[in-house]
Amino acid sequence: MFGIGMPELIIIFVVAIIVIGPKKLPDVAKALGKGVGEFKKATRELKESINFDETVSDIKESIDMDVGINDIKGVMDDIVDSVKDVKDDVIDLKKEADIYGLTEDKDTQQEKTDGTTTEKITEPLPEQKKADNND
Repeated sequence: MFGIGMPELIIIFVVAIIVIGPKKLPDVAKALGKGVGEFKKATRELKESINFDETVSDIKESIDMDVGINDIKGVMDDIVDSVKDVKDDVIDLKKEADIYGLTEDKDTQQEKTDGTTTEKITEPLPEQKKADNND
């Protein structure tokens, strides 16, 4: 157990008989056995406590990871819902623009860009002017 073989145990036993005496040796051995038993019990309980603490910390970590994943999933769901809402709003606005005639007719309007600004020209295209003049 502690690297003590049979010869060492015999020497310890002989020294104990000489020091303690043959009458008190059984009582001392009994007390020593109880002490070793208590020590083993305490170490076993300590090991169980350490294992319990490790298990609790592992569970806490897994719960923290699950909560983090659930938070991310919740944010992703919120983003998807927001994008759907914006898409629906754009579709509704386009429908309203169509109802009120606010959409552009590409046959009669021309877009002119000059640098960074964009102007809408509502004049007829040059080809249309020629055709109108010939009538």
